[in-house]
Amino acid sequence: LQEVGIDISDSTFSIKIGADGQVSVDGINDNAMKQKIEDVLSKYSDDLMDIYFSMDSEIQALSDKEKYLLQAAVDVEKFLYKATGGSASLGDLSVENATIHGLPKTLDDLLNNPGDNLTYQDYASDIREILAYNRTQHKDIMSGLNVQFVIADGTFQIKD
Repeated sequence: LQEVGIDISDSTFSIKIGADGQVSVDGINDNAMKQKIEDVLSKYSDDLMDIYFSMDSEIQALSDKEKYLLQAAVDVEKFLYKATGGSASLGDLSVENATIHGLPKTLDDLLNNPGDNLTYQDYASDIREILAYNRTQHKDIMSGLNVQFVIADGTFQIKD
C-alpha cells in the first residue's frame, strides 16, 4: 500500500476476502481512500488468501483432503464469479447422475461436456467432489472460511 502512496502507519481497519476473491475494507470512512485500498489489495487477493490458508489454525487442523477441497472450492468460486459476473456460485449448483445443474447455459455446456479441455474437466471434477463432500458430511466445506485481516498501526495480522 505504501508503494502506491497510501500511508497506513497510523491506521486501523479490517480486510475481508470473499471466497470469490473480492476484497472489502471496513473501518475507513473516506470512501475514495477505501476504494483505492480495495483496488490495490484486489490485485493481491490470491497472495493474501494463500497467506491466510498457511497461517489460520482452523485450516491447518483440516485433513489433507479437506484442505484440498477448501482450496478447490475457493478456486471454483473465483472461476464462477469471473465467468458469470457474480451471478452463479457453488451454493447454486447441484449434481445428479454426474451432471452439474444450476449453471448458466454457456458454462453448462463447458463443464458438463468439457471434451479434451483439462481446465474445464478439473473444474467439473472439483465441483462434483465438493458437492459430494458437502452432501455426505452434512456441512459446507467453506462454512468456516472467514478470510479476514486487521491492519493496526501499519501491521497486517490475521483476524481471529
